[in-house]
Amino acid sequence: MRKGDWIFDGCEQIGKAKSDPYEVCGRMHVDVTLYDRDGTRIGRRSPAMGGPTHFEPACDPDGWAVIEKPRFPISRYCYLDEVLVRSNS
Repeated sequence: MRKGDWIFDGCEQIGKAKSDPYEVCGRMHVDVTLYDRDGTRIGRRSPAMGGPTHFEPACDPDGWAVIEKPRFPISRYCYLDEVLVRSNS
């Protein structure tokens, strides 16, 4: 995974890597910009608590797979894991 890659959490969330993976206290993290099924950037889902509000910081990169750029909009009736194409990179 690299900065700018489209990524998918395997369940319901589409994102774009805002950073290259980085290490903090021996654990890898990546900042992720989240998108809805229309391709609209949705910002942060977890409580900001004084942090950034336009992206999700410090996500575990192991939970995300690199995908090809999604063809937005994606119907709400489609399972994302069936319509998103995993990248070979």
